[in-house]
Amino acid sequence: MKKFLGLLSVASLGLFLSFGIPTHSSANSSSSDAIAAASYSQYVSVNRYFNGNVVPPSTIAYNSGGYSGTLQRQAYQFDGTRTIATYSGTVYCSGSCPIPN
Repeated sequence: MKKFLGLLSVASLGLFLSFGIPTHSSANSSSSDAIAAASYSQYVSVNRYFNGNVVPPSTIAYNSGGYSGTLQRQAYQFDGTRTIATYSGTVYCSGSCPIPN
């Protein structure tokens, strides 16, 4: 009986350990995907100028240096002759892009 219980214990331990050891990890692929995505996107902020005292559009298209996307208006003010609007957002590589620092 002791021999049977010992054998059963060893078999149970082996079975338990085999379920506890991962055979495949996807952490490497997801972290490399995150690095690749970060390499091909960047945050930009730009000013646009409009004649007169106007309300600028809430979004503008951005396309510069191989990066493109839509920027959201963050703020605007009238300086007496023109309206200055600040836009920002994340833009993505749309071709051959230098990796930002």
